[in-house]
Amino acid sequence: MATVLAGEATERARVDTSENVSVALDAAALMVMSGGPTTAANDLATSLLETFNASSPELAWRSDFILGTCEEAGEKRTFARPMAGVGVNLSRASALVELTQRAKAEQLAPAAVGHELKLIASLPSPYNRWVSILAAGVTAGAFSQIAVRNLGALAVVFVAAIVGQYFRSMLLARKVAGVTTTLIAGIVSASLAATGLKLGISKAVNPTLIASVMYMAPGLPLVNGFLDMASQKYLITGIERIANAALLFLAMAIAIGFAYVVVL
Repeated sequence: MATVLAGEATERARVDTSENVSVALDAAALMVMSGGPTTAANDLATSLLETFNASSPELAWRSDFILGTCEEAGEKRTFARPMAGVGVNLSRASALVELTQRAKAEQLAPAAVGHELKLIASLPSPYNRWVSILAAGVTAGAFSQIAVRNLGALAVVFVAAIVGQYFRSMLLARKVAGVTTTLIAGIVSASLAATGLKLGISKAVNPTLIASVMYMAPGLPLVNGFLDMASQKYLITGIERIANAALLFLAMAIAIGFAYVVVL
């Protein structure tokens, strides 16, 4: 009888540990996929585990997954969480921070936190598709005026960025890889900008071509990458993020080169 009770207790402990770690890793992965830095995601997981009175596992971070290793009943267990489709949704990141604070204040159970995480994961972007498209045009147009005050360049870049962002939103909706999406949208935008140059609407070649694709500049991934590197604890993750951002910049440069050679 004692052996059976001990076995049941061990099994309950195993289930509790699995649930605790799973919920904490889900929250951390969602933070990263919403645009948060690794340091914030790690703090989120640690805070939740403290709320659940669970020991923190050893976490191994990469830009595309998290590994958590903990010991239960004398055995090592490893939990993995992929982080696919990393984007920017700071409303979700803010909601995650608020949930963590509320979980600590109200001592929420892992099941309750897990339910809240599903609701947060379903939160749409605070900006709809057309607002994002308009913002891309305004961003690119404003960037073009930094180098040269030219209304022709402003008009060409504004239209090129709007059309490019429209194609980009369609590709993202179809889950096309980020580099491929950036390359295709960049070719569309840069080619339209080159057409405007060829028609004589704008005379500023370099500012027009470069500004036409700048709406896709991966600013937040670069910032998060440098933050991870500065912490030293997440040096490899930071390098991966910066390398991914550099790859996107390379795709943008290829798109500009294509438009310059083919269209102009």
